[in-house]
Amino acid sequence: MLYCGILFGWNCFKVVCRALVGKEKRHITNGYLHNTAKKMFKSIHANYSITYTNDFKYLDSLPRIYMSNHLSLFDTPLFYATINDTIRIVTKKELTRLPIIGKAIISSEHAIVDRKSKDHQNFFDDAKKKLHDGIALWFFPEGTRSRTGELLPFKSGGFRLAREAGAQIIPVGILGTNHVLPAGKLKPFHHKTVEIRLGAPIDARAFQSELQQQALLELVRGKIIELCTPH
Repeated sequence: MLYCGILFGWNCFKVVCRALVGKEKRHITNGYLHNTAKKMFKSIHANYSITYTNDFKYLDSLPRIYMSNHLSLFDTPLFYATINDTIRIVTKKELTRLPIIGKAIISSEHAIVDRKSKDHQNFFDDAKKKLHDGIALWFFPEGTRSRTGELLPFKSGGFRLAREAGAQIIPVGILGTNHVLPAGKLKPFHHKTVEIRLGAPIDARAFQSELQQQALLELVRGKIIELCTPH
């Protein structure tokens, strides 16, 4: 885990340095994220793979919001190692206060939410701008890691954003990362197998009203449960 931490910190430092001299570019950040994630899995000798359902096809003209279950700190490296997209995470404001890491989060255009605020309009405005500017956002709708592997209740913010931005939601199932680094542990286990599964995108424009938003949430939740079920 020390190696993973050093690797992550070094790449955060590079992002901050490039931002300070005005040379930070999305495709370079994408490369940092992808290569760092692959090295992290290599360091623990993990086998990782990505699977798409037979009906998977991006709705090309729509902004992209990924939503998945949340099992481990290794969930994030898994999708950066496997998915070829400009993805940024919806992350809590507290992390932006961390030395170097916080600056890197801001510089690399992650979407920041203040969970203590009662008014999230600034977050929604910023997130919509990012989505329409070509950034795909990743939500963990549970809001925290599951310690049992069972899907926790979903928060509604990502579904409101999807409706208002006219986005597609890509349901994602993550399997096995809790065996690499369970919640509350600091030392990862080696030689584990992990998988990420992507389901067919769902057009949130078909759920325009607030009343329909709950139906959208339940639909996505059901798809994620299907994707998380071992074959």
